[in-house]
Amino acid sequence: MWNYELGKNDDIRDNEYLEKFVPDCEAHDTSRKCTSLHPDLYKIVRICLDEEQNPWFYKGTSCLIPKGVPSKDSDLSPITCLSNLYKLTTKCVAHVMQLDVAMRKLLADHQLGTVTQVQDAKEQAMLNLAVCKEHGNQLYITWHDIKKALDSVNYEYLIKCIEGLTCHRGSAVKSVTNTEVCAHKAVLLEGTQGYKYLEVVEDMTSAPIRESYDKVRAEILVRTERLAKTALNDKNFIKAVTEHAISLTNYYIEVFKLELKLSTSELLEGRS
Repeated sequence: MWNYELGKNDDIRDNEYLEKFVPDCEAHDTSRKCTSLHPDLYKIVRICLDEEQNPWFYKGTSCLIPKGVPSKDSDLSPITCLSNLYKLTTKCVAHVMQLDVAMRKLLADHQLGTVTQVQDAKEQAMLNLAVCKEHGNQLYITWHDIKKALDSVNYEYLIKCIEGLTCHRGSAVKSVTNTEVCAHKAVLLEGTQGYKYLEVVEDMTSAPIRESYDKVRAEILVRTERLAKTALNDKNFIKAVTEHAISLTNYYIEVFKLELKLSTSELLEGRS
């Protein structure tokens, strides 16, 4: 808070004050420092997890943040605010799950985007690249968008653990649609309905629909046929197909389970 009695400059914004006096990457979780509250907080958390679910514990307020001048639903970003007790409880549950996952070695060390206490995948990849260059290793390191890479992971084990804690499963639709005003906007995916992830339409089970697979496959064929009409020799043709056609699958590596079954000889034979 601003202390006017100490003669702080009213013209200085709070952000400027914080940027100057508060160091980066420092946790400011007051509940962590108030150790005298820990026994009581522990009892409350145990009650929320072990006993019957309390509706008030999972109740929050959703705010619609407009992007510019909103003219349609997608121009509003939903932000849901929950109680500090709920945040503290979920943080404790997440920490316990992280310890259990680490102990059972359920995540590979190279899965940078999901390993705890590490930087983002991009920063990790850049760091690895810098180390390789420093030691003269001619390695090509790449990374792809893993914002939702875990969609393809089987959550059955983790769900069983969470169900054992009697945690609330949440709404089947976005939290913003829990309000009466937006209730008519709620849409539960059924049948072949789907949503886009990495520009690929997926169904309600996060599985890519057939049309999306055919679209990517067709684009690979178009690129390959275009390269086949060039004057490239066989060696450069194979290299071009790999880099400019087949490489298209790299972007969808976590979405499609693609496997190239065409040999080099078959590819060259098809060109002739």
